[in-house]
Amino acid sequence: MRLPEELRALWRLNEGVAEGKGSVFMLGDWALMTLPRVSWVHRNGMEVQKEWEEEEDHDPEEDLHWQPGWIPFCSFAVDDETYGLYLDGATGEVRKWYEGNEEHDSIADSLAAYLEEMTDGLEQPARPPAGAGLLRNRALHWGVPILDEDAEVWKPLNG
Repeated sequence: MRLPEELRALWRLNEGVAEGKGSVFMLGDWALMTLPRVSWVHRNGMEVQKEWEEEEDHDPEEDLHWQPGWIPFCSFAVDDETYGLYLDGATGEVRKWYEGNEEHDSIADSLAAYLEEMTDGLEQPARPPAGAGLLRNRALHWGVPILDEDAEVWKPLNG
Protein backbone atom coordinates (compact mmCIF):
# COMPACT_ATOMS: atom_id res chain seq x y z
CA MET A 1 0.00 0.00 0.00
CA ARG A 2 1.21 3.50 -0.77
CA LEU A 3 1.11 5.95 2.14
CA PRO A 4 -0.55 9.31 1.48
CA GLU A 5 1.91 12.20 1.31
CA GLU A 6 0.41 13.97 4.37
CA LEU A 7 1.02 10.90 6.52
CA ARG A 8 4.53 10.39 5.15
CA ALA A 9 5.32 14.05 5.88
CA LEU A 10 3.98 13.75 9.42
CA TRP A 11 6.14 10.69 10.14
CA ARG A 12 9.17 12.36 8.55
CA LEU A 13 8.78 15.16 11.09
CA ASN A 14 8.21 12.86 14.04
CA GLU A 15 8.12 9.07 13.80
CA GLY A 16 5.90 8.48 16.79
CA VAL A 17 6.36 9.57 20.38
CA ALA A 18 7.94 8.16 23.53
CA GLU A 19 6.10 7.71 26.82
CA GLY A 20 6.17 10.83 28.98
CA LYS A 21 5.02 14.43 29.13
CA GLY A 22 3.64 15.61 25.83
CA SER A 23 3.31 12.13 24.34
CA VAL A 24 -0.36 12.64 23.47
CA PHE A 25 0.04 15.89 21.58
CA MET A 26 -2.16 15.22 18.53
CA LEU A 27 -5.64 16.79 18.35
CA GLY A 28 -7.94 15.00 20.79
CA ASP A 29 -5.01 13.93 23.01
CA TRP A 30 -3.92 11.10 20.71
CA ALA A 31 -0.35 9.76 20.62
CA LEU A 32 1.35 9.59 17.22
CA MET A 33 2.28 5.92 16.74
CA THR A 34 5.75 4.65 15.89
CA LEU A 35 6.08 2.73 12.62
CA PRO A 36 6.68 -0.64 14.37
CA ARG A 37 3.50 -0.08 16.41
CA VAL A 38 1.59 0.87 13.23
CA SER A 39 2.75 -2.36 11.60
CA TRP A 40 1.76 -4.44 14.64
CA VAL A 41 -1.71 -2.87 14.96
CA HIS A 42 -2.40 -3.32 11.24
CA ARG A 43 -1.18 -6.92 11.20
CA ASN A 44 -3.16 -7.75 14.35
CA GLY A 45 -6.32 -6.16 12.95
CA MET A 46 -5.99 -8.20 9.76
CA GLU A 47 -5.49 -11.42 11.75
CA VAL A 48 -8.65 -10.75 13.79
CA GLN A 49 -10.57 -9.96 10.58
CA LYS A 50 -9.39 -13.25 9.04
CA GLU A 51 -10.48 -15.19 12.14
CA TRP A 52 -13.93 -13.58 11.95
CA GLU A 53 -14.25 -14.42 8.26
CA GLU A 54 -13.48 -18.08 8.99
CA GLU A 55 -16.38 -18.39 11.44
CA GLU A 56 -19.47 -20.21 10.17
CA ASP A 57 -21.95 -17.47 11.08
CA HIS A 58 -19.82 -14.66 9.64
CA ASP A 59 -21.82 -11.78 8.17
CA PRO A 60 -19.52 -9.75 5.88
CA GLU A 61 -21.66 -6.62 6.19
CA GLU A 62 -21.74 -6.67 10.00
CA ASP A 63 -18.46 -8.31 11.01
CA LEU A 64 -15.98 -5.74 9.76
CA HIS A 65 -12.98 -5.43 12.03
CA TRP A 66 -10.13 -4.28 9.78
CA GLN A 67 -9.36 -3.71 6.11
CA PRO A 68 -6.00 -3.83 4.27
CA GLY A 69 -6.29 -0.15 3.28
CA TRP A 70 -6.68 1.14 6.84
CA ILE A 71 -3.52 2.78 8.18
CA PRO A 72 -3.42 3.34 11.95
CA PHE A 73 -1.45 6.44 12.95
CA CYS A 74 -2.55 7.53 16.45
CA SER A 75 -3.40 5.60 19.60
CA PHE A 76 -4.88 6.39 23.00
CA ALA A 77 -1.43 6.15 24.59
CA VAL A 78 2.07 5.34 23.40
CA ASP A 79 1.79 1.67 24.33
CA ASP A 80 -1.94 1.20 23.64
CA GLU A 81 -3.41 -0.95 20.87
CA THR A 82 -7.03 -1.01 22.00
CA TYR A 83 -8.15 2.13 20.22
CA GLY A 84 -6.95 4.99 18.09
CA LEU A 85 -7.22 6.72 14.75
CA TYR A 86 -6.62 5.37 11.27
CA LEU A 87 -6.61 6.74 7.76
CA ASP A 88 -9.01 4.93 5.44
CA GLY A 89 -6.99 4.48 2.25
CA ALA A 90 -10.13 4.03 0.15
CA THR A 91 -12.03 7.15 1.26
CA GLY A 92 -9.24 9.32 2.72
CA GLU A 93 -11.26 9.75 5.94
CA VAL A 94 -9.74 9.75 9.42
CA ARG A 95 -11.72 7.28 11.52
CA LYS A 96 -11.64 5.94 15.06
CA TRP A 97 -11.27 2.27 15.91
CA TYR A 98 -11.63 0.62 19.26
CA GLU A 99 -11.60 -2.96 20.36
CA GLY A 100 -15.02 -4.55 20.34
CA ASN A 101 -16.66 -1.83 18.23
CA GLU A 102 -17.12 -2.12 14.52
CA GLU A 103 -18.71 1.32 14.07
CA HIS A 104 -15.45 3.12 13.14
CA ASP A 105 -16.66 6.67 13.76
CA SER A 106 -15.53 9.35 11.32
CA ILE A 107 -13.28 12.03 12.86
CA ALA A 108 -12.38 14.10 9.78
CA ASP A 109 -12.95 14.04 6.03
CA SER A 110 -9.20 13.72 5.45
CA LEU A 111 -5.86 13.74 7.23
CA ALA A 112 -5.29 17.25 5.87
CA ALA A 113 -8.60 18.39 7.44
CA TYR A 114 -7.64 16.77 10.77
CA LEU A 115 -4.23 18.49 10.76
CA GLU A 116 -5.80 21.83 9.75
CA GLU A 117 -8.21 21.59 12.68
CA MET A 118 -5.22 20.91 14.93
CA THR A 119 -3.39 23.93 13.51
CA ASP A 120 -6.48 26.13 13.99
CA GLY A 121 -6.69 25.00 17.63
CA LEU A 122 -3.06 25.97 18.18
CA GLU A 123 -3.38 29.35 16.47
CA GLN A 124 -6.73 30.27 18.05
CA PRO A 125 -7.13 28.27 21.28
CA ALA A 126 -10.42 29.95 22.20
CA ARG A 127 -12.15 28.50 19.11
CA PRO A 128 -13.60 24.99 19.03
CA PRO A 129 -12.59 22.47 20.06
CA ALA A 130 -13.09 24.40 23.30
CA GLY A 131 -9.90 24.94 25.24
CA ALA A 132 -7.76 23.50 22.48
CA GLY A 133 -4.02 23.94 22.52
CA LEU A 134 -3.35 24.38 26.23
CA LEU A 135 -0.11 23.77 28.05
CA ARG A 136 -0.25 21.74 31.24
CA ASN A 137 2.97 20.93 33.05
CA ARG A 138 4.91 21.92 29.91
CA ALA A 139 2.96 19.48 27.71
CA LEU A 140 0.36 20.18 25.03
CA HIS A 141 -3.19 19.03 25.85
CA TRP A 142 -6.53 19.38 24.09
CA GLY A 143 -9.87 20.10 25.69
CA VAL A 144 -10.69 21.67 29.01
CA PRO A 145 -9.46 20.70 32.49
CA ILE A 146 -11.87 18.36 34.24
CA LEU A 147 -10.86 18.99 37.84
CA ASP A 148 -10.74 22.45 39.44
CA GLU A 149 -7.20 21.85 40.74
CA ASP A 150 -6.09 21.05 37.17
CA ALA A 151 -7.43 24.37 35.90
CA GLU A 152 -4.79 26.25 37.88
CA VAL A 153 -1.92 24.66 35.95
CA TRP A 154 -3.43 24.98 32.45
CA LYS A 155 -2.05 27.90 30.50
CA PRO A 156 -3.13 29.14 27.08
CA LEU A 157 -0.40 28.78 24.45
CA ASN A 158 -0.49 32.52 23.79
CA GLY A 159 -0.37 33.48 27.49
